Amino acid sequence: MELLFDKNKNLFQDQLSMGIKLSSGIDEKLFLEIAQNTTLKELELPIVIAEGGITASGPVKEFRFKEVPNVSISGNAGANLRIGIYDKAEDVIKDLIHKDKLGLDLPDLDDKSVYGVFSYGYFINGDVEGEWPLGSVQLSASVDGNEEKRAAVIVTLKKTIGIKKAIVGIISELQSPKQVQNAKDLAPGTYLVMQREGTLNTNFGAQVGFDFDWTFESQNPNFNGTLGLQTRLGGLMQVGLNIAGEFTLIVSRPHKGQVIHLHLNKRRLNGWNFAAGLNASVQGDLNEFDDFSVNDIIKATIGIHHAQILEDIRQWVDPDVAEKKLHGLTNQLLKEITGTTTFKKANQTLIALFDKWDAVGNEGGGAILKLIEDNASVDLSKVQEDFKKLSTADVADFLEEKLEKTGFQDTKFGQILGSIVPFDDLFEIVAEQELVNKLQDKSRKLSELLDFQELIKNLHKKISEKLSLDRIRKAAKSGNLEELGDWLKGKLTSLTQNDLADELRLIDAYISNFENNAVQIFEKVKTALQREYGMSLAYTYQKQKEYSALIDAHFNFAQNAQIGDILEEALDGNYSQLMTNTEIKGIHLNNGILTHRIKKQKTLSLLIPGAKRNFSRINQSIAAGTFIDEQDGRLIMYELNASDTIRRNKRLIQLSLTGNYFGKKKGHSFGLEKESLKVSFDFKVQDKKLRRRHLEQIVEPFIKVNLKHSFSETTNLTTDQWINQMDYDIENFNANGKKRFGKTLITMTHKIPPQIANAWMGAPSNKKDKKYKEVSSAIQKSMRGLVQTFAYENEEMFTKNYNREKLQVILLYTSLPVVKDIHYNYNDLIKRPGRVTANLGRNIMILADKLRLDPDPHVRRSADDFDNVQTSIREITNMMVNDSDFIRKLENLVSKEHNIVSKVIKSATKISGLKKTAINHPEIAIKKLSEFGAELTDTINDVNVGFIAIRKDYTRFMGPHLFIAASKALAPGLVDNTTGFLELIVLKESSNFEMESYLDGKKPEIKDIIISQLIVDLS
Repeated sequence: MELLFDKNKNLFQDQLSMGIKLSSGIDEKLFLEIAQNTTLKELELPIVIAEGGITASGPVKEFRFKEVPNVSISGNAGANLRIGIYDKAEDVIKDLIHKDKLGLDLPDLDDKSVYGVFSYGYFINGDVEGEWPLGSVQLSASVDGNEEKRAAVIVTLKKTIGIKKAIVGIISELQSPKQVQNAKDLAPGTYLVMQREGTLNTNFGAQVGFDFDWTFESQNPNFNGTLGLQTRLGGLMQVGLNIAGEFTLIVSRPHKGQVIHLHLNKRRLNGWNFAAGLNASVQGDLNEFDDFSVNDIIKATIGIHHAQILEDIRQWVDPDVAEKKLHGLTNQLLKEITGTTTFKKANQTLIALFDKWDAVGNEGGGAILKLIEDNASVDLSKVQEDFKKLSTADVADFLEEKLEKTGFQDTKFGQILGSIVPFDDLFEIVAEQELVNKLQDKSRKLSELLDFQELIKNLHKKISEKLSLDRIRKAAKSGNLEELGDWLKGKLTSLTQNDLADELRLIDAYISNFENNAVQIFEKVKTALQREYGMSLAYTYQKQKEYSALIDAHFNFAQNAQIGDILEEALDGNYSQLMTNTEIKGIHLNNGILTHRIKKQKTLSLLIPGAKRNFSRINQSIAAGTFIDEQDGRLIMYELNASDTIRRNKRLIQLSLTGNYFGKKKGHSFGLEKESLKVSFDFKVQDKKLRRRHLEQIVEPFIKVNLKHSFSETTNLTTDQWINQMDYDIENFNANGKKRFGKTLITMTHKIPPQIANAWMGAPSNKKDKKYKEVSSAIQKSMRGLVQTFAYENEEMFTKNYNREKLQVILLYTSLPVVKDIHYNYNDLIKRPGRVTANLGRNIMILADKLRLDPDPHVRRSADDFDNVQTSIREITNMMVNDSDFIRKLENLVSKEHNIVSKVIKSATKISGLKKTAINHPEIAIKKLSEFGAELTDTINDVNVGFIAIRKDYTRFMGPHLFIAASKALAPGLVDNTTGFLELIVLKESSNFEMESYLDGKKPEIKDIIISQLIVDLS
């Protein structure tokens, strides 16, 4: 039965045969009722004619629009065409959401009406940018044309019409939203609904990285095993769909009036699931890394990695585990592994092994296992001998002999030693006898564990033989589960909730997909991925391909017949007129939101049994513009949330920037109601074994520059006295030794209020403006003062790491003259040696006085290096022009300083761009605002000078102070009324509080705390 369109034929290429064909395969009774055109009120609703029952009529089984031939609606026998007739709005919404991923709201029906729905899939081939406004997300040739998108036409019908006429009326409303240029183009009660994913297109290269962690549970409902892989966006990865979000465009004429409604909605997708894995087209070109293999990762994801199987065996032999989970293990297999004749002896042998393993810890045991994995026949006898020696030798002499050999860290002994003690901490350990004792005890236990090296090798061999991926492949190919062997079959059965024969095909497909798509990436992880990438997570609405929108607007053609152009612009993705022009009669903007998001990320993740190293840096900036019609004008509001977050194992450093700019527009005039910027800097530390010296390195620079006005008033103590008092109190409670604070949580915060930050709202748009020369000078002066402060607060600069030349570099850098220019280099700053010399003399005397007054006799003796000021000046000024290494260090410092100046000024011009475009060009303003947030937070949080501190992160406190200096230059006369506060919490050793959760904002309970101190400076 053919049903042809009775309108809109002129939109399509093949006008004569435009229509659908109903198959006789549909319900026989329904087919007869359609043929007889039975009225809808006589039928039992809802009625759904689903896939397979509908095809396109005529010889060409697809619909193609004349003006956009690259967009096709498939109408063949396998097409997903569906027609439904519903008497309840909720049934329409439910079907469209679940079957078509189309979200919308529909008004309820009266008892005389029904909704008719024609839903279909469409495909895009080639470049259709600017012609087909699907969800107002313009497409490019890179969009995958094989990915079906869904759409629907919804028509309001009277129950008195026949079903055949109803179907013709429904399908005849099929058209592109762009065709709607007037209210007359849509019948009353009609809705055009179209889906489009806002994605990063398939030609977009992003960095791909991953974390390899043995503790995460699988997200696949069919798998119960541990999951060793967390995919992250990063790397040279061709990203598929499911990245940014999904949009639904709705163009409708709900009532008889001459009003067209335009809605654009966005909802998030769930992202990848386990079965999909890396099915997105993945291509990698990363630096080689050999710490992981693809097989390791695959095995971990399905629960058969060596480390996981060892845990199974541990549970099996542990007498304290009541519930024994066989997972295919047999007594005979355990006897083979241990080389014993009875299960009792096998059990005893394995218990002895795990006792020694636990005494060493997973780090040491894992390092031994890794060496065996790399070379199954490796001889560890010499390694065992070395650990025996270390357990009784003079530790300092022993380590000095080992460490002076090039490549020691890569030796077998070095790898195992490095797994239990970071190499950076080895000589720190030597200085404290208690730590020496612990190291020697651990060494003795490692040598005892190595008594079992042959058993560990045999365990590794059996696991490799019995639980191989090849066995899974062969069994999946043949369909014979016996090829798995009892152990692997038992293990896989324990990991799935479904029938293993069916699940095996899924596992095999997952392995193949992973190997085919990920091998080039996961072969190369030695550097564990430290690459920067930038992406916009909201897809294109215009050629910038960087912003998204949410729209709710009404176009009343009865009030103004000329507003079709504005509607057409909006459907093309251009919202400027719609958002900001308040003088166009007939348009009411209920809600309009533009968003622009920028995200950059660096990751360094190394998580394997026995080692854990994490670093991440995420910079993101989200700007939103909101436009709403109110009685007294149109509200125009811009909001910004930007942050730069650095996270390591024990530290989190975050610089946050928030702002808003809004007012009312009436006609041509705009009344500004508020503009505001706020900056907050947070530095958090969690350390389970914090020592006093490390505490001093962390907090003293912060106290010096941020609590300088109130620390002594608040505590009535000097910094040393304050720390001494806490050390005494903690020792009395925890008895963990002097100078050991143990489990410690620290937060240092510096808040900059709008009174200061708002200076940026008046920044000039021209980089050549003389005000920016003042900004440059202010940053130069501030940074040189901060470098001196931080260097002089670092005690190790004058003791353990005393370096005369380093101090000379600092002396010269802090003595360089300040120039009023935004472009300069090291040579520019030393052109006037007289000014350098005068400043240098003053700074040398300051340093010499500091050294002479130090309580440490070693520090006082170093004052002799600078006792003769003139001699020091001659030496340093000679080095500044003749010593290439000295010059290189100075050039690096000046270059870092100049880079900060350039980036700060660039950021300032972006915020000035917001104010210029906020009223009439919101698509530009929102982009400028987002870029301002991203660039400024990145710049301010990137201020670090590594060689003046034990860890360069501790110099990031300088960033907010440079921001303040620039603010004062932009608006002279500002008062520095910032807030700084220091929170220090020491926990009981018995506390079970998860230390890392503190970095995420969680706090311990009072019962866990020994000391909790909060010091605030409201200067």
